[in-house]
Amino acid sequence: MRLLNTESLLFSEFYDSEIPVYAILSHRWGSREISFKEVRNRTAPPGPALRKIERCCQLAVSKGLQWVWIDTCCIDKRSSAELSEAINSMYKWYQRSKVCFVFLNDFQLSPTELFQKKQSLYDKDWAARDTDFAQRFSKSVWFTRGWTLQELLAPETVIFFDVEWEEIGTRLELPRVISDATKIDVEYLERPYQLGEAKIATKMSFAAHRTTSREEDIAYCLLGLFDITMPLLYGEGAFRAFQRLQIEIIGQSSDESLFVWTSNEPALGMLAPSPSCFANSGNIAMTNAYSERKGMFRRRFAMSNIGLEFPIPEDLPKQGVIPIYLNCCREVTGHAPTAFCIQLRVQDDVAFRVRCQYLDPAEYPQRYEQCGTLALKAKMQDTRIIYVKQPDIVETEYNRILSQIEGGELYFAKLRFVAATKLSEGMVFMNPGPTPIAAESDGRFMEPGNGSSEEEDNAKWHTYNALMVTAGEVVFSRQPRDKVLCQDIEWTVSDMIPPLIRLIEDSDSDTDVTSLNRAPEQNMD
Repeated sequence: MRLLNTESLLFSEFYDSEIPVYAILSHRWGSREISFKEVRNRTAPPGPALRKIERCCQLAVSKGLQWVWIDTCCIDKRSSAELSEAINSMYKWYQRSKVCFVFLNDFQLSPTELFQKKQSLYDKDWAARDTDFAQRFSKSVWFTRGWTLQELLAPETVIFFDVEWEEIGTRLELPRVISDATKIDVEYLERPYQLGEAKIATKMSFAAHRTTSREEDIAYCLLGLFDITMPLLYGEGAFRAFQRLQIEIIGQSSDESLFVWTSNEPALGMLAPSPSCFANSGNIAMTNAYSERKGMFRRRFAMSNIGLEFPIPEDLPKQGVIPIYLNCCREVTGHAPTAFCIQLRVQDDVAFRVRCQYLDPAEYPQRYEQCGTLALKAKMQDTRIIYVKQPDIVETEYNRILSQIEGGELYFAKLRFVAATKLSEGMVFMNPGPTPIAAESDGRFMEPGNGSSEEEDNAKWHTYNALMVTAGEVVFSRQPRDKVLCQDIEWTVSDMIPPLIRLIEDSDSDTDVTSLNRAPEQNMD
């Protein structure tokens, strides 16, 4: 570990037990920061960046400390190996620090707040009661950056300073205000050592609203929080980086709250695409007492080259959408714990997650009622292994169509075929009506109608074998002979009108792929 001497501004390197007591600086990087090379060669130009280093050193001296660590200049970023080692070690470096100085360059205490701060010896809650202070303080960009999360939680002592280096208060003095700004529970701010008991989803939720300059850093900034080390591969993208992080977590934890996330995507794998998916996952039970009380077993799951190996009860169907109740729960004060439930589309032993926007059983539009109680009382010998994988583009498009058609499960085979054909033709599905198209069990599509209820009863129900949306019209084909051009009905069509969409409901009929390229008049018989 390379530290900067507070008096000489010279670097020294220390290893393990040799590391002395030191302070650390947390700040937002500006457009021009002082580099390792400039400090070593004593060529650092005067300006805000240099004053920041000098002021940090002065504060450390006032605390009786001889050494400081500052990320902008204590790492030689020209060395990828050193940068990787620093990022993988940074959380521990913050933990070992005697004190962390947080410099907020976009916040300044008002004269009234300065006075209140001076009187805080007698009034510890002034910051929480001062709504103007709380609002301005919480708007600091420092609270939205990915790397500052570990700088807030890891150190033993955290002291905040405004743009003039006036002391604002410590983490222990401002827990409620910081909690409002970060959505981190007060208990973790007052007692960070309890983070070891927090569920994975809870920790992920801390980063749900944070951003980083380099997209991969949204995953790398969480390494220390989960006690993970892994290679840094800048250029792999945020998605792959976050997937790798979750795979590493799976390797050392059986906490199923890792799967407690939501997304608007129609189909995904078992792992979340980004920390933002955990935005509503902060109130997960910290213990599994509820699960044990309900008799739920702890699954053993692992990542394979096929997908995530995940055990499910043997009596669940081998095809279609099934619910999986997770071994964790949501606890809300004054309410009974609520088990989390996700839905998987399975085909024999392969599956992927669907209806990703839902977590609670009560929210599911189509629940699998045969599950009985929320507790899965199955023993390990009563389970089977499925492989939950990331769906391919066809499966994703297919589920996107299903999400817009009520009763679409009735048309599984044909809709999946249509999804593949659409992708090959560059088509995008759109719901052409103000309400979802409803597919009935007898093969009818419901068409929005106008007029009296009696007229609607007669007019809006037809037995269709195809629905076509072209650039300027909506055409319904009625089985077996005639065509209907519905131009007098108002349809909600977005800017990108697809060139052609066809939904085929008759799963028993033979469909020639080439027929999908024919003109409507040739293919509506």
